[in-house]
Amino acid sequence: MLTVIPTAILGKLGESVTEGKEDDGLRLVVLNGGGSSTSGWIAPGKAMPKTKQTETLSAWEAKGEAVSAAHQVIALGLQGASRKSVLIYGMKIHVRNCKPALKGPYIREIGGGDAPSRFLLVDLDDPHPSAQPWNGPNSSIPHSKVEPEDFPFFVSEKDLEYFEVSVKAEKRYCEWEGEIFWAVDGKKGSTKVDNEGRPFRLSGTSAKTGEFTYMEDYGASDEWG
Repeated sequence: MLTVIPTAILGKLGESVTEGKEDDGLRLVVLNGGGSSTSGWIAPGKAMPKTKQTETLSAWEAKGEAVSAAHQVIALGLQGASRKSVLIYGMKIHVRNCKPALKGPYIREIGGGDAPSRFLLVDLDDPHPSAQPWNGPNSSIPHSKVEPEDFPFFVSEKDLEYFEVSVKAEKRYCEWEGEIFWAVDGKKGSTKVDNEGRPFRLSGTSAKTGEFTYMEDYGASDEWG
């Protein structure tokens, strides 16, 4: 069963909100618009256009002509399906079709945005990647004593949680999906995290054939890497 979580509730992060999933006890929505935020893209087998872009790189990605590269962020909104508290006790990462990083130009995009309050880190270069709690922005603070918040968490119809799943890769290309485990009212369940029915894709940049910067209003710059 699919449900749309109201924008008034989940639109606080300034991201587009897509149709979510409801599995008995848990409602889940990917906040960043049916895809992901990324530090850039690899365009396998392509040369970087020398003229102004006629479409965004995220549109390339949606058509399968570009792949998120280096670092990918998935923003999630979690909400209970009823007034009862839902225990969220873990997340598993499922990977498939892993191979060496894709060859092609690496196009970096300049941008940024607000961040959710819970942070998980996934390293796809690990043969058995998992979602590990981390401090997010606090991780760059020297000698930070802030401990990352780990599972379990609780949500209900009125109490929501925001998660940021930060996925990185340097040497490999992988397709991946997440699975969030929950329990409510004496029963357990799980909810898949994917890209509108498709796996997320991420490639490292170790095989890049060039490096460009990109701003949506101005297209690509000259190669500088």
